[in-house]
Amino acid sequence: FKYSPAMLGTVASESDLVLARNDFGIWTPFVGTSGTLTDTIAKTMTANSLYDMAAFAGTDNNNPLPVVMNSFTVSLEGKNIAKLNWSTSQEINSDYFAIERSFDGSNFREIGSVKAKGNSQKLVQYQFKDAESVRKALEEGGANAIYYRLRQVDRDAKYSYSEIRVIDLNNLGEELAITPNPFKQSFGIAIAQTEATEMFVRIVDLSGKEVYSQIFALSPGSNEVDVDKLDKLMPGVYLANIKIGNQEKHIKIVKSE
Repeated sequence: FKYSPAMLGTVASESDLVLARNDFGIWTPFVGTSGTLTDTIAKTMTANSLYDMAAFAGTDNNNPLPVVMNSFTVSLEGKNIAKLNWSTSQEINSDYFAIERSFDGSNFREIGSVKAKGNSQKLVQYQFKDAESVRKALEEGGANAIYYRLRQVDRDAKYSYSEIRVIDLNNLGEELAITPNPFKQSFGIAIAQTEATEMFVRIVDLSGKEVYSQIFALSPGSNEVDVDKLDKLMPGVYLANIKIGNQEKHIKIVKSE
């Protein structure tokens, strides 16, 4: 079984970790002759005499943490809201989940909490939305990633951490759409940005000759830019070079008759 050091919680040391099995609400640690071999280099726990399917958890001996995490994912909803989804396959004496956020991967701060089911032997789904994530990232000196982790706390104040999940902001603004294409006199560029910036549009023909260039101001959120006054271009194939900061895209466009 793989584990992450971030999930140790109140366990004093990785070398103290043992595997525990839950059978109908009773936890049995694998110690003694059927003990756990913990590899702190490979981050694995191996136990002898395993039988049948069951829920397992890591513990420092006889006190396994009450929640078995099934999944944990983060994603962007639109361009500005971070959505966290996680699920548990078992909960015993669970109190709440604290959501922690970081912009450097090291310094985490609690930004909210979600009440836990408490006691359950079934799959339970949870969700949390962070509407300030992208704006706060920009305020933090233009951070290019947002890090999240969950701190699961039980009713006895014991806790453990989930693995860290990351949203990479470097991919924002890369997707854009040009319509219509083919065009007659003008076309539009639809693009979303997380901050105010400039977009440089340059159109060249197939020989590499520049036939159009313009700088457009972009604002945070969705942008619709009109590239017009192209009626004098000869019908044919052109290349639109679109540059925003260090990102650049080359898109084939067609001028129709």
